[in-house]
Amino acid sequence: MSHLHEANIELGGEWIETRLLNSGPRTNPWYQEASARVIENGHMIAFNSDLIGPHGYSADISRSWLAGDRRARDDQRRLYAAAHAQVQANIELFRPGMTLREIAEAATVLPER
Repeated sequence: MSHLHEANIELGGEWIETRLLNSGPRTNPWYQEASARVIENGHMIAFNSDLIGPHGYSADISRSWLAGDRRARDDQRRLYAAAHAQVQANIELFRPGMTLREIAEAATVLPER
C-alpha cells in the first residue's frame, strides 16, 4: 500500500481513500475491514483501494486472487464467468456521446443471487 501511495503522490495525486484487504468469507459483503483471520489454501483474497490521483481523478483499484495452489471451485468459476461477462458487456456501452444515465440504464445487472 505504501508503494501505491508513494507513486500516486509522485505523479501529482492527492490521497488514498480506501484500504481493504480481506479473505475467505470476509470478502463478501464488501467493505469489511482487515482482521487477524488466517488466510487458508483456496480462500479468495480481495484487495480494494480508492484514491484521488493526478488532476483530481478518482480511481478504484480492486484485485482478487485465490490463495495457495488449489484450483478454483465450480461455484467460484461460475461467479467469475458471470462477473467477467458483465464487465465485458458494460464496456461495450462506453462510446463517444453516451451520457452516464444512458450507460446506467443499458448496463447489464448481475442476478440478485
